[in-house]
Amino acid sequence: METEPREPLVFFLKSYAPDVEFAHRFLDSFTRHNVDGIPLILVVPDSDIDLFDAFTDAGHSVLAESRFEQWLPYASIHGNSIGYTHHQVIRLSFWELGLAQNYLNVDSEMVFLRDFHVADFLADDITPFTFLSEDFDLWTDPAYRDSHFLRRREQMLAIKGALGWTDPRFPTMHGGGVYNYEALRLLRDEFMTPRGLTYSDLLKISPIPPTWHSFWVQYRQPYEVIPRRPWYLFIHNAEQLIRLIVQGKSEADISEDFLALNLNTGFSRDAGLLDLTLPPRDVLARYSDSRALMSAAFGL
Repeated sequence: METEPREPLVFFLKSYAPDVEFAHRFLDSFTRHNVDGIPLILVVPDSDIDLFDAFTDAGHSVLAESRFEQWLPYASIHGNSIGYTHHQVIRLSFWELGLAQNYLNVDSEMVFLRDFHVADFLADDITPFTFLSEDFDLWTDPAYRDSHFLRRREQMLAIKGALGWTDPRFPTMHGGGVYNYEALRLLRDEFMTPRGLTYSDLLKISPIPPTWHSFWVQYRQPYEVIPRRPWYLFIHNAEQLIRLIVQGKSEADISEDFLALNLNTGFSRDAGLLDLTLPPRDVLARYSDSRALMSAAFGL
């Protein structure tokens, strides 16, 4: 029997020891711009809890990953690390704890650029906005299309096939979407349980939880779908970062259109925390290489 959710909206962050610097930077910006005092719930491996004392000191909840043990697999899925796989399962199963009607999935790499409110994410007391994009800019970006987008399109098609959803569009979200308690309850009770599927089984079909949620919501319509464009700017690779720098865009410029900036640390982790306040020459030197520069400039 599920616990009745207490909060209309919480922010949900899954992190671990290697991301602790990023998580602390996230917490600083979150605290500075969280005008409405939206609760933040952090989930980390049991062995890492002490590294995140700053979150509990700030009054936020820190949960051990073992709280989700009944849903976690013992092996990786699609070749991803077991830690990454656990992250994806927890994204989908967090609602089962009954802590919130809606949870906004945020990342350690995010930095909030201006004040945000509950009304940026919920249409009313319980109905979330559905943040959607078909990513046409990424489809036409050679650097991203060849390395990620074609595989991602196949993963999205797998979800559509499993649901029997024939809509020709692909409106979804990379992350940062609002996951809804009722929508996920229906996904479990109406789709997963009759087929004997677990959360791990969903990832075996397709390992992208944000698209499972966004496609299900559009297919099942558990509440009025009120579309909104993404609320944060996601920099996927070094080529996109280079273009941003060449255009002369600062964090202040980005904040005119977005609440936050999210840098994929896959290409920049060794260079440390991204800081767009540095001179452009320094940013390019730290977060890119000659191959990325050539790709951004000439598509090579």
